[in-house]
Amino acid sequence: KKETRNVSSYQLYAEILNRVGIHEGNITKFHQKAEWKTKSYHEDLKLAVHADIQDEDQTIYFPKIGTTAKDSETEQHISCPDKEVTIVDTVSYENLIPGKEYKVTGVLMDKETQKELMINEQKVTAETVFVPEKSKGTVEMVFTFDGSALKGKTVVAFETVTYQEKEVASHTDIEDKDQTIYFPEIETTAKDGADGDQEVTVESKVVIVDTVEYKNLVAGQKYHVVGTLMDKATGKELIVNEKNVTSDIVFTAEKSNGKVDVTFTFDGSSLKGHSLVVFEKLYLAEGEVEQELVSHEDLEDEGQTIKMVEKDIPKPEHPKEDTPKTGDDSNAKIWIAIAALSLAGVITAGVLKRRGKKNKK
Repeated sequence: KKETRNVSSYQLYAEILNRVGIHEGNITKFHQKAEWKTKSYHEDLKLAVHADIQDEDQTIYFPKIGTTAKDSETEQHISCPDKEVTIVDTVSYENLIPGKEYKVTGVLMDKETQKELMINEQKVTAETVFVPEKSKGTVEMVFTFDGSALKGKTVVAFETVTYQEKEVASHTDIEDKDQTIYFPEIETTAKDGADGDQEVTVESKVVIVDTVEYKNLVAGQKYHVVGTLMDKATGKELIVNEKNVTSDIVFTAEKSNGKVDVTFTFDGSSLKGHSLVVFEKLYLAEGEVEQELVSHEDLEDEGQTIKMVEKDIPKPEHPKEDTPKTGDDSNAKIWIAIAALSLAGVITAGVLKRRGKKNKK
């Protein structure tokens, strides 16, 4: 039966190699035996030699792992913040001992805080026990959790491999993009295409521009934004000329955060008094089938709401009536003067008429 000896020596081995920068590979220890019969040290060493490069009992392994985390639906490093999210983390390993049992354990980290991600006050973890057939290979580990509160968040998978409950390898790099999953977020602001406010005049040709601000996309990938106008009163899609009013745009994100405009053009002549709300959905447009990532659909969102109003008729600058209205005394003195002069004229005419009759008598 083999005995475990010289543990301190192996620990010293590992510490020295770590300090000189050797973190992976195999080391084989050669043994030489001396009988000390002569004064020649080298001659005595040649008496017995154990130098077998293939001897497993003489070999020390330095395992190494790397990981790639992807969403199970998109098969990319971007995920939809759904009620149920599944992340598949593929762990590649090197220098494990074939036939031995290992356990790989993973935990999701919040990149912003650099602390363990907490969902419903619990860590998000996963583990897999496996027996490698070869020293080099891969094994998958699956995280399943509620991602509905993760809009705009970035998470990173950390992994540790243990053998007989002792850690032999780990991969814990918060900046590693291959270990990172992005959860996107969008916000929208709808405005009149004519003057930039949120009141649109009912006309035969109406233009509404909805600015979609996106966050936490993967730069360099292609995306598709699809917008639909909703009638706020009914809560249903707006129908004009027996068709839904929709618009869309396909773009490649140059940066993780940015903006795109979605323009709606339609006949609004019959929509006086209506309030319209813009709903938007963001899709990942990589591959043959588009994957919905996130949406912004809130009937009560004022930023997404447009009011349809009647065209203003300009009032004349000068009123036609010259007579003063109640409460308007701007010309009262003039009217009083005119009335006084008229009365004076009447009195004067009466007096003159009476004098004329007396003179005739």
